[in-house]
Amino acid sequence: MRSIPTGFPVDTQTVRRCGLNRNQVHPVSGTEVNTVAELWVAFRYEVKFPLNRPSVSCRLSVYVDAAQKIRPHREGDMMGRWSVLFEVFALLVVCQISAEAQSVDDTGFWVAGFGRGDMASDHTDRLKWWFDGHARFFDDTGGFGQSIVRPGIGYGLDENVTVWAGYGWIRSSPAASSDFDEHRIWQQLTWSEPCDCLTLGFRSRLEQRFVETGADTGLRFRQLVSWRQPFASAPKYSFVLWDELFVHLNDTDWGANTGFDQNRAFIGFGLKRNVDSRCRVEVGYLNQHINRRSRGNLTNHLLSVNVFRSP
Repeated sequence: MRSIPTGFPVDTQTVRRCGLNRNQVHPVSGTEVNTVAELWVAFRYEVKFPLNRPSVSCRLSVYVDAAQKIRPHREGDMMGRWSVLFEVFALLVVCQISAEAQSVDDTGFWVAGFGRGDMASDHTDRLKWWFDGHARFFDDTGGFGQSIVRPGIGYGLDENVTVWAGYGWIRSSPAASSDFDEHRIWQQLTWSEPCDCLTLGFRSRLEQRFVETGADTGLRFRQLVSWRQPFASAPKYSFVLWDELFVHLNDTDWGANTGFDQNRAFIGFGLKRNVDSRCRVEVGYLNQHINRRSRGNLTNHLLSVNVFRSP
């Protein structure tokens, strides 16, 4: 069994939290384990984003040798394979984002509608349409905080992969300044893999942002990973997890700074009227952590309600 590469000291507190004894841990190279369930973290290291004030570090939990050390419950068992994939993915994306500046907390309510489908009614055309709309409310703004209208068109490369492009109009109402508009041009690639046990999805989006409070064009990259698994005893209900990372690619005169912008993490439940329904509702908790250099970082604790319509 291969060990973790040298140069990454083991975190003693993490080892204890995982229920391991010190003699199970190689003093230099890391931890030897057999299953993901035994260990949340095999080793920990810090990735420094290119930020100056505040310095934000993301401590990633990484499991290096999962593919060799973990096997599906039985050969050919798709459920087991996807379970392993998700566990490994969870270890890779679960991170603790800590800021050296004081953090500010707020609460709110977000509601959104998402729709997509085929241009042709017989589903033979690869051209597709996209639309999502959002209304966001925060306590510190005394109500309305932001609205988004975002149409787009897409082209299906195959059954699971689609490329998209579109436009977004965003109206924001900050607590401490006047309302302003933002216009976005966006491109994205989506990939999803449904099976009997779950649906795993990825969305990579690039945005060109035009904010009326400045003259510069902002570039931002967003990466979303989602996981949805129906309950075996009640398949019209599902457990939903997703996480989306936002990274500024340039500095702007309206406040964007190159590097980490924000992270959104959602946990909740989905509901369909019946198993074959094209519509579903997802309700849950959304944590939004925003990096703000000139002020304390902002963390929003949100009730999120999303309605989806799929082909």
